Amino acid sequence: MHVTTRAAALTAVLALAACNQPYTPPPSVFSPQPLIGGVAPAPAPPPQAEAPPNPVQGRYIGTTEVAYGGIDRACLPLTLTNFTVRGTTLRFGHFVGRIRPDGTVYMQAGPSYINGRFIGSRFEGFLWNPPPNCTFNLFFHPEHG
Repeated sequence: MHVTTRAAALTAVLALAACNQPYTPPPSVFSPQPLIGGVAPAPAPPPQAEAPPNPVQGRYIGTTEVAYGGIDRACLPLTLTNFTVRGTTLRFGHFVGRIRPDGTVYMQAGPSYINGRFIGSRFEGFLWNPPPNCTFNLFFHPEHG
């Protein structure tokens, strides 16, 4: 009985210790995440049943949402058209990147970068610019389709 009581006490102590440990979320598809005003953006919601990546070859059109803009900057949503897929290569202005088998893409041009992924034939991600420039959420779909 003494051994059983000790095992139960040890189990209770370990369970309490586990409750006091800080939660570390799993890495995001969009890692590394920029620090915006010294704070990382909220983690992405848990993945749901989504279409597997299926990038369509050719031009895409898209829109942006302002994710962050400096206090003294006028950041406006944009409509974008120079986003192109050729094979596993994605080009957008000065950005060039490889589309990974899981549909994720990471591209850097100077101090700015784009991080995102294809969901079916759609692309969702963000364009991060160093402050005080505007940072945008990106949403693209094939131009014809």
